[in-house]
Amino acid sequence: MPERRNCFRCGFEFTSVDGQRICSTCRKPQARPDIRCRPLSFRENQVCKLLCDGCPNKEIAAQLHLTYETVKEYMNRIFKKLAANNRTHAAMIWLAQQREMPAIPVSASSPETPLGHPFESQ
Repeated sequence: MPERRNCFRCGFEFTSVDGQRICSTCRKPQARPDIRCRPLSFRENQVCKLLCDGCPNKEIAAQLHLTYETVKEYMNRIFKKLAANNRTHAAMIWLAQQREMPAIPVSASSPETPLGHPFESQ
């Protein structure tokens, strides 16, 4: 017997058949936006800067005070967003995009730190 219910996901009132808890709109799979259309986050840009400096994941993790696994996850997201096949390809794409973009600070503790390699004298 049909009954009026509120959708478990969206709260919309609908007619439930067979005790359904989710309305027909919420049951339809929604298309996710293409990840390649999203810009890189602040942290992903920091990771790319260090990647371009030739740092391995462990060194990136140490400099940004992250775990190794977190850096690997950032790298996977960067590869998807930039449609890159590997680290070198990602670095080349990122550098090409940075030609008209502002500098990205590397320091995790101080976002105002100027761009540059940590071992270079200022």
